[in-house]
Amino acid sequence: MPLQMRSRRSIWLGMAVLLLVACTATPSTPAPSTSAIVGSSSTLTPVVPSESSSPRSAIPQSTAFPLVVGYSAVSGAFLPLWLAQEAGLFAREGLAVELRYAGSTALASALIAGEVPIGVIGGAEIVTANVGGADLIMVAGVSMRPVLALLAPSGYSQPTDLRGKRVGVSRIGSVTYYASVIGLRRVGLEPDRDVSLVQAGGVPEILTVMESGGADAGVVSPPTWFEAERRGYRTLLDFTTLGFDYPQTVVAVRRSYLAANRAVVAAFLRALVAAHKLQREDSALALRVLRQYTQMSDENVLQRTYSAYRDSFADHPVVPVAAISPLLTLLATETATTPVTPDQIIDNSVVEEIKVRS
Repeated sequence: MPLQMRSRRSIWLGMAVLLLVACTATPSTPAPSTSAIVGSSSTLTPVVPSESSSPRSAIPQSTAFPLVVGYSAVSGAFLPLWLAQEAGLFAREGLAVELRYAGSTALASALIAGEVPIGVIGGAEIVTANVGGADLIMVAGVSMRPVLALLAPSGYSQPTDLRGKRVGVSRIGSVTYYASVIGLRRVGLEPDRDVSLVQAGGVPEILTVMESGGADAGVVSPPTWFEAERRGYRTLLDFTTLGFDYPQTVVAVRRSYLAANRAVVAAFLRALVAAHKLQREDSALALRVLRQYTQMSDENVLQRTYSAYRDSFADHPVVPVAAISPLLTLLATETATTPVTPDQIIDNSVVEEIKVRS
């Protein structure tokens, strides 16, 4: 059931409390394994079984290192992760990766608790977690620009037509939530005052809430963006034209996990970098993987999703300070907490290390 959002300060503080509670368990760093998520099946969901045959150049399962990796949305922004799995790139690095899906805040909590060693997640969630005292850090960037759009039924022609209306986002503290706040302000709409933000649960669910009348518009990413257009919705605002960097998708770990398992993180990132290159070179494979994980069947929607992200994944995936600056500014102006600094939440050292060795 969608939940209308109230004061942004109370939302920030509520997220901080939630994540502080997750931190109080202070779990030890577990050896990454498929058993690490036992008891969390309600929030961490296995992906759809692979349609592919045995991965190319796969290392036998008995010699591979088991690693649970979570991801936080069904969006084209996660294509490199899915592609690395289906093309056997993780196996080539000696990793037996099990992908698990969880909503953004659930995945952040699972990372903090040590239930998931590595997460591919929105950068906004990592910033929020640090407000609550977590030791989560971004170790690589996947998509460092906001590939998002504000959509509404065809009766609306411009963003300001939404004054007094409801805009759907995925969850409090998510990438779509904070991008909505930043993007709506760019066009003169103040969340809480001019529009209400409504949480739907996930990106595809935003469209479902719009279809059911629970929201008048929504901020979504591909393929949901293009599926909504196919159903007759109009793009009122393309966030890629607004001129700000944004950590839409990053790789995150606990700082303590990185210290104890640096080689594992490096192997994971090498596979992800290889997937960045592969998705440009093998469009047929990339489209098949998108179809498999998003469960979208419309070929035009899939092709547009692939094109939207094709060049947004960097071969040298550092997290630039500029990409998180809008979030840090928002945090500093809207909460009474001590602002976090880039050094607290970014560690590009492993990315730099694998570049030197490649």
